[in-house]
Amino acid sequence: MTAPDSAPSLSGPNSAAPDEAAPSAPSPAPRSRRWEWLAVAVFFVYLGVFFGRAQIGSPGLVERDGYFHARFAQMLPELGLTRHFPWTEYSTWKDRFCDKEFLFHAVLVPFAFDQDEPLNGVRWGIWTLTLAIFAVLYGVLRGLKVRWPLLFLALLLCTSHPFLGRIVMIRSHVLSISLLLLGMYFLARKNWKAVLILGFVYAWSYTVPFVLLMTAAPFVAGRWSAGGGLDWKSAVAAGAGATLGLAIHPYAPHTFESILTYIDVIRSGAQGVNEALELGQEIYPYHTRDFFLALPLLAGSVLFLCPAGWWARKKWFVAALVVSALWLLMMLTAPASMHTKAFLKERWHINLALLAFCASGWRFGKKITPEALGALWAALFWFAMTMAFSRFMEYAVPLAALALALLARDLLAGLDFKRDLLDRFPVPAWSLSILGALGLAALFANSAYTFSCAAYDLPGNNFRKASQWLDAHVEPGETVVNLWWDDFPELYYYSRKMHYLVGLDPTYMQRYAPEKLHVLETMRRRGMPMNGPLLAKTFNARYMIMRGSAAITYPEMTGHAWKGVYIDDYAAVFALTGPNTYAPPGAAAATDDHPETPAN
Repeated sequence: MTAPDSAPSLSGPNSAAPDEAAPSAPSPAPRSRRWEWLAVAVFFVYLGVFFGRAQIGSPGLVERDGYFHARFAQMLPELGLTRHFPWTEYSTWKDRFCDKEFLFHAVLVPFAFDQDEPLNGVRWGIWTLTLAIFAVLYGVLRGLKVRWPLLFLALLLCTSHPFLGRIVMIRSHVLSISLLLLGMYFLARKNWKAVLILGFVYAWSYTVPFVLLMTAAPFVAGRWSAGGGLDWKSAVAAGAGATLGLAIHPYAPHTFESILTYIDVIRSGAQGVNEALELGQEIYPYHTRDFFLALPLLAGSVLFLCPAGWWARKKWFVAALVVSALWLLMMLTAPASMHTKAFLKERWHINLALLAFCASGWRFGKKITPEALGALWAALFWFAMTMAFSRFMEYAVPLAALALALLARDLLAGLDFKRDLLDRFPVPAWSLSILGALGLAALFANSAYTFSCAAYDLPGNNFRKASQWLDAHVEPGETVVNLWWDDFPELYYYSRKMHYLVGLDPTYMQRYAPEKLHVLETMRRRGMPMNGPLLAKTFNARYMIMRGSAAITYPEMTGHAWKGVYIDDYAAVFALTGPNTYAPPGAAAATDDHPETPAN
């Protein structure tokens, strides 16, 4: 057994340390290289078609924030570096606006050329960024001397439909994934200067610039545990670069307030869905069984990574496999109401046993390089974060694929697949290869089918007609109540003349006007009857706009007491003052200084 404080060399005495240079793979013959590049070209053409159908061929979007980002990118040259954003009258953005994703929007500006429909071009911009994720991962795998890199790229397609949905969203995390993969390469090479620069770029590009630091910390710890030395410079550089980027930023010092706002979002999400402030579903965890069903390949990959360190020690490898199987069994048999975050806490004994087995195996493994163990620790960190907050699958999936690739590179170093497996053990080797290929094909077919059902038939132009009615009948700059904060992106996209209450996240309003948010949220969550005069007085507004599907869930809005002044198949506009408004019995009526506009 190898001594704990040493990392064995994979080459001769004059070779570099394992974390400095990956094991060299045999150079392929020129003909073999041509076939490889042909396979790469075919793979990326397929990716372009696959994601193009979902991104370009759908009338709607897989999420609603994309409407905001498309419109803001189109308006960025006009707005410049303004610190004011009047389109959200009751949020911190009104007078302390901070474009925390400045470089992301700048990347989209060349695509947002159509003033009326910037989505037409922005879809192509996100399509490009989605393909960039695969291109960067391929480059990282090649740079780290991984064999069969296309196989590990294909794992991203087979993981789950929620992951596929997230990498086609018009949101900055699509750019962040590529930046993080690039950061993993710099961390593997101990290039702390490049990590510092990348941290700075992160602060100008993404909502949470410390993602690189959050990844560097477990990576450095994992490499150190394998005897690869404590690369503290890279971890410090990741944090220093992000901090410097926040300080030297077009929107500084508001950048630091945006970080505090996001901390509030995470804290609210950690409190659960029963709290008074309801956030986007991506902030909350999955239920345990739903987690495994939604992300089977990710869970399976992690369960394989854990016992892999004991690969050459059969008894311990079997023991680690048993613990991994027990972990999976406990997840699948957990109570239906248990969230994955609670599973991490309440099943701490099996989680601890699993980590102890895998950590021991990795620590004493003869073939695993420190950089592979660092990648493995980083992947495990984001796996745990995904169990706590479902949105972080966007990092867990590609990092798990990278960790698997490095582990395969190390454990299978020197293996000739044809000579050592196909020729010596033809039946088992071919059988396992075919079963593995069929399994991945089945996972991909399921992911692709579910993804297509969710992406291709989304409705579009939901608020277009209602926004046109507001533009024609309401004075520019008036505040219109949007009862649901997640309606704002579409409203802003279709009508730049109107102002609204809050958008993208209710935390912006919670920090700006908590009393007014309480009134809005209490009515939205049916804690009190809808009260038009109270809304008009609280927000100095005459109208409220909402989805028709949401309006019919409020009994007082479906009767004759409150008549919509505009209604179409998707949206409805209601008067907050005048003869058509509704106030609960005994409520004081607000004074209406404006004549009511008849419904169309």
